[in-house]
This record gives sequence, C-alpha cells and structure tokens, in this order.
Amino acid sequence: MPPKRKNTTATAKKKKLTAAEETAEFKTLFADIRSRLVTGSWPVPTLCSHLEPHLTTIVNLVSRCIFDGESNSILVCGPAGCGKSTLIDRALASFKHSNPDVHNYKTIHLEGKLLPDIKACLRAISIEMCSQPETHQSSEHSEDEDEEEDPIQTALSVSNSLRLLMSSLGATRAGDMGTGLVFVLKSFEQFAGSKNQMLLYNLFDTCQSFKTPLLVIALSRRLDVVELLEKRVKSRFSHRQVSLYNDLSYSQYINCAKELLSSNTANTPNKLIASWDNSVQDLFSNSQVEDFLERVYNVDGSVVSLKHLLAKLHIQCMRDSRDWPQLSPEHLVTIVSEYLGRDTMSYVLASLSQFELVLLAAMKNLTARTEGEPFNFEQVYQEYVWFARHSGSGVRPVDKHTSLNIFLTLPDLGLTLPVTRGGGGRGSVQANYRMYSLLLDHTQALEAVHSSQYCPASVKMWASGTLTA
Repeated sequence: MPPKRKNTTATAKKKKLTAAEETAEFKTLFADIRSRLVTGSWPVPTLCSHLEPHLTTIVNLVSRCIFDGESNSILVCGPAGCGKSTLIDRALASFKHSNPDVHNYKTIHLEGKLLPDIKACLRAISIEMCSQPETHQSSEHSEDEDEEEDPIQTALSVSNSLRLLMSSLGATRAGDMGTGLVFVLKSFEQFAGSKNQMLLYNLFDTCQSFKTPLLVIALSRRLDVVELLEKRVKSRFSHRQVSLYNDLSYSQYINCAKELLSSNTANTPNKLIASWDNSVQDLFSNSQVEDFLERVYNVDGSVVSLKHLLAKLHIQCMRDSRDWPQLSPEHLVTIVSEYLGRDTMSYVLASLSQFELVLLAAMKNLTARTEGEPFNFEQVYQEYVWFARHSGSGVRPVDKHTSLNIFLTLPDLGLTLPVTRGGGGRGSVQANYRMYSLLLDHTQALEAVHSSQYCPASVKMWASGTLTA
C-alpha cells in the first residue's frame, strides 16, 4: 500500500506542475500577442505571402550588390501599413538565411524623421558602420591600436564622419571588391526635403561611379516623392520602383486578424492555448462580428487600423479578467461601433501623441492671439518654450530638431496646411520658417486636448487660456 500512495502523490504533483507550465506558456503567449499589436516588427504571415511577388525583386538586387558588385537604387512607396518595412526586413532576412557564410556586407538603416540634417545623418552612418564587425579585419588590428583610438568616438565629429563615409564608399578600386553596403532610407521624403540633398547626391553618385558595391533602398508614403528630388539627384537615381497598396482581400484581412490574435501553432498540447485559439476562431465566425469588420474593411483595409482595433480588444480582455482573459464578440462590436461612429478627423485627433497635442495647443493659442494669421515652426516652438518655463510642472523642453520633425508630420495628418507667399516656391524657404495655417477651429483643437486622457492638466489649462505667467 505505501508504494501505491507514493505513486499517487507523485502523479498529483506532476499534474499540478503541468498545469502551472500551461498557465506560464499562456501568459507568455498573451504578452507576445500584445507585442505583435503594439510593434510593427512581427511579420504577419498572410501579409508576407501577399508581398511575396515583390520579395524576389529586392533579394535579387541585394544578391547582385554583394556577389557581383553591382550598385543600384530602388524606391518602395505606398501608404502606411501596406508592408514596406516588412518587405525589406523579409528580403534581408531571406538573403541572410540563404547565405549564412556571407559576411562581406553591412546594412545601414536611417530614419528620416529622426535625422534633422546632414550632420546627424553622417554621425548615424559612421556609428553604424563602426559598430558592425567585419570578420575579415578582426585579427589584423593590434591591442595598442584599439586602445589609442575608438572609431565610434572619432566618428562623432562631422569631418571625421564625412571622411569615414567617403573612404568606405571608395574602398573598392581597380576591381578589388570590398565590403558591400545596403542603405535603407525610411521616410525618404524627409531626405528629399533636406537642404541641397547632399547625402542623396553622394549616395546615388557612388551608385553610378562603380567605386564600391552599394544598394540604396528608399521607403516613402508619397507616390510623388521622386518629383521632390533635385535635377542632379534625379538623374543619378535608377528609377526602379515598387508600389505597394492596401489591397488585401477581405478573406486575407480576416486571416491577418486571426494570426495576430492566435498562437499559430497546430495541435498544441497546451489546453489553455488550444482553448484560446478556438475562441479566436469562434470570434471571427460570429455573424455580427463579420458584418462590422466588413464595414471597417470597406473604410480602411490596412493592417495598421486592424492592429489598433485588436489592441483595444486586447486591453478590454485584460480589464475584464487578468487571470483568465476571454474574447467577447460584444466587446469587439462595441469597439468597432465607436470607430465607425467617428469621422476621419475625430479618429486622427484621438490618436495624437502627447507632444503632438502640446503643439496643437501652441498653434491654437498662437492663432487666437494673431486672429488666424499663418505661422511658422519658430513661432510655435517659442510658444512651447514659454509654456515649459511657466507651467510650474517641471516640463523640460523637447529638443528643437525633434520638435521640428514632429511638426513637419502635421500636414500629413490634415492638421496644418503649407501656405505659399510671394515669389519663392516651397523649396526656397527653410523648413522652420515655412508658413502654415491651422485647419482646425479653436473649438476642435480645445476639445482634442481636453478629451485626451494622456494630456497633462497643465497643457489643458494652457490650451484653455487659464495658464498665465
């Protein structure tokens, strides 16, 4: 009898441990789902398969750059959420997976919205080039040389950054192939709008000079971004272009939703995860949910808007039950109803970040004082600096270059409109002195600031005019 009791106790402990492991795995899955919905780095399988026809084009250009020393450039354009970044990430990952022993190339990612001028671009390029190791140079440097000079610190000066960039671009001469470079320029319209377009000119000129294997991949939301290029830059661009659209079919749209919420694992032994996957299938089989999602698809069929809706559903699940989240068709129907009940501008205003709301309050106060006269960034930034100094809440001013980059995105959201005055065209005026008009009336701007739960009370008082020096 005692041995039987011992076996029974051991079996009970084993079952309890298995249940604990299942719970831990389910919590990990739920955290992973939250990460998928918040970040754009997770590749949605249906979207990736939809981009497959364009994948071969990018992979072939990378292969020809690395193996054949052929320099080139290509533009990938399309609206937000169509898969531009996903396409490039998949192409680079596919090339690396097919050629695991190839290390004679470097990939440099630059985000135009975060790099205000040529100096910041050169520093970012130099730091990335120095931080990525080259296997063929690992054993040739002595310890004394490494101690004498840190290349990343050296790259912090603009002159050294330019010298390092041009020496790297011109490293291959007389047919001796060196390190290939793949530049990924996100928000390409920001680079095209920079003064003199010096960086683009040097990159595209190197593509044609056959000095080094160089591939420039430009990503942009604007279909007319090529028209922003100067004549000397446009003549050096290869004019290869891949156009992407939010053209997923409704069945593909629903498949993306299922993949974002489910574990995507067939025949999982975890009963909790299997139960969750079944609830996901039941959710999208509900006739009322299908009807509302089809209406959302007809309004905006992008994966970005789908993620926003599913992220709200995820939050609602956590609020109802933190220990055992459950999907409810009623919750999704309520969320979709709120989304469809808003006009486009209301949805844009509700999605503004905290600093975008601060800029909106500054523009509202400025136009109220000047009776609707156009304004430029310098005037708006001075309003913000005054608020940061007199709010009494310890608000520290955001960097001016960062503020400018955020301010320049407001026309894309439909909040401001560039105003052309006098003789010069748009390109003849510096970005921080270009005149804009506010497309919202004061009531709309004030309501947007007051309705945001993330906006500090001091900003709401400032927008209302109750905050004085």
